[in-house]
Amino acid sequence: MKKVLLVVLFLVSFLGLAGFQDASAQTTVTPSTLYGISNFNSDQLFTINTATGAVTAVGSLNLPSGFGCGGMAFHPITGVLYAACPETDPNGVHFFSVDTATGAATDIGFTGIVRGVMDLSFSSDGTLFAIFFDIDSRVGSGPFFLALSTIDLNTGVATRVSPGHTGLDVSSLNKGNAITFTSSDILLHSSSVRDGLTNNLNTIDTATQTPTPLVTDAAFVGFPPPDEFFRNAAMDFDPFTGILFAATMDGEGFGPTYLSYVNPQTGVVTQIGQTVDGLDAIAVQPFVPITCGPKTFESDNQCLPDLDEICGSGTTISDMMCVVSMAVGGLFLEVDKYALLVASIGVDPLITGLVALTIAGVAGQVGWYIKKKKFSNKP
Repeated sequence: MKKVLLVVLFLVSFLGLAGFQDASAQTTVTPSTLYGISNFNSDQLFTINTATGAVTAVGSLNLPSGFGCGGMAFHPITGVLYAACPETDPNGVHFFSVDTATGAATDIGFTGIVRGVMDLSFSSDGTLFAIFFDIDSRVGSGPFFLALSTIDLNTGVATRVSPGHTGLDVSSLNKGNAITFTSSDILLHSSSVRDGLTNNLNTIDTATQTPTPLVTDAAFVGFPPPDEFFRNAAMDFDPFTGILFAATMDGEGFGPTYLSYVNPQTGVVTQIGQTVDGLDAIAVQPFVPITCGPKTFESDNQCLPDLDEICGSGTTISDMMCVVSMAVGGLFLEVDKYALLVASIGVDPLITGLVALTIAGVAGQVGWYIKKKKFSNKP
């Protein structure tokens, strides 16, 4: 009798996978979405395929004539996308919010910055930083320097974090000037030497603007010979994979541009694929957690019915078979997540990783169902 019961449990749970896997397509975590704006086609918001660099137009930004965007970033708490867009004339840089569903940009206000903002990045507490050309730093025909400011999200006004500038010369050195915060709130700055083929990584103190060299003369790997020189025009971390993406441009303006990975330890920049020309701003949409109501639970940032509502109290054979089916189906979800993860970073699934994930998935599902007391009466 026990053997018959085990066989029945297995068959019912296996058959239950068909319906459950249909639902898994709606609940599985997808790789983060990478957005971009090109100075060559400055009135379009794009999504970018992180495995190939191919772009898909979301919609028009509806910017005033003459505007182009040099930096963009997602707020880490609210998930709102912001962009800094300088005009081609000397009227200065304006600050915009951007609707990721339509591409439409809303002008928040003038930043007070006259020359271009090179890039934007949020710290984990929601403070927005901008790196920009400091025209006041130029003496005679001497070089420009970079400066660091914060930006007020309500007014768009930029405030320099400290008097002076970073000391980073942008006349012949430090081309590219992308910035991004690490998960530990360290501000990274990428630059390359004009007419050179190497990348430098610095950290910048957000209180004093002081740069500290982290990596120098790191290689650009997998790129064709440049027409001018390579520079990282923008970069951002993907919170889903931990990968540091960059828009790597050939030359100063609207030249060929590539989506790349940057190794934050070595500084090496590796090409993923050619993307839209002049891609000058990128941002990875962050994970914004949701709050679920009663009789539901959060899974993959979606609210799903509590299993008590699906399988009953767990006191009957039918209830137990339902729970077993859900557990096995949940394991398949874990495998789906692993496949999505490895696909998003462009590598083949590894057998050892899959085995480890399967074991972890089984343990996690068993622990979860024990915690939820599926096999006892509800109080």
